[in-house]
Amino acid sequence: FYNRIDSVMLERMLPDGKEQAGIYAQAFRILEAASMFAYLFSVLLLPMFARMIKQKQNVEGLCKTAFVLVFVPAIALMSVCLFFNREIMGLMYFEHIETSSIVLAILMVGFVGICITYIFGTLLTSNGSLKYLNIMAACGMVLNIVLNFILIPHYGVIGAAISSMVTQLATGLCQYIIAFRLFKFNFNLKFTIVTTLFVIISVTVSYFATMIDYNRWIVVCGAAVVCVLVAVALRVLDLRSALGMIKESLAKRKEKE
Repeated sequence: FYNRIDSVMLERMLPDGKEQAGIYAQAFRILEAASMFAYLFSVLLLPMFARMIKQKQNVEGLCKTAFVLVFVPAIALMSVCLFFNREIMGLMYFEHIETSSIVLAILMVGFVGICITYIFGTLLTSNGSLKYLNIMAACGMVLNIVLNFILIPHYGVIGAAISSMVTQLATGLCQYIIAFRLFKFNFNLKFTIVTTLFVIISVTVSYFATMIDYNRWIVVCGAAVVCVLVAVALRVLDLRSALGMIKESLAKRKEKE
């Protein structure tokens, strides 16, 4: 509900609501397409989490590996969309590029919250913690509607994007905190610092990439690749653990077949 109400409220609250909702949809389509990447991981993780919880195994290692596998590409994509938003929207559309590119940049920050939701929301679902999920979703819905009522009349489509971003980040953080407490995860200060450093470096790399006078799409792809390489160099992304998780998932599927 809080994922879809933005465009409806835009259409109903503004005099040129249909046009504003269309501008919002231009950017939202990219967010929705990117979300399919995180969704595929949740499909893999649901049976793995459920089996481990049933067998009373520690899910912290799998959760960390899955988080990193989704988080690293999400930050790389977010960083690129922050600084190359006009190029991306210009490739797809001919009208309202200036406004929709700003909307894209804001929405893609919220994409990080969506990715967190697909990891920790899946973990909570596997654990049967639906009460917590429903309370969180209800609060997210109220937050989104209230923010839209406040921001849309003043900022239009930009206000709706900000509402979505804040809601996605807030709900993602809530699910992380709930999972952290329910499963009594250990707080890893080193991992937190390194992950924060990775985010800062990725955003910085994408910013300076805009200054490179070369084919824009080669620069965009190069910036994304550098962000991933930074994650590997900082050991945020452990390729061995990632491959192990994928192999385990494929092995379980073959056993079922």
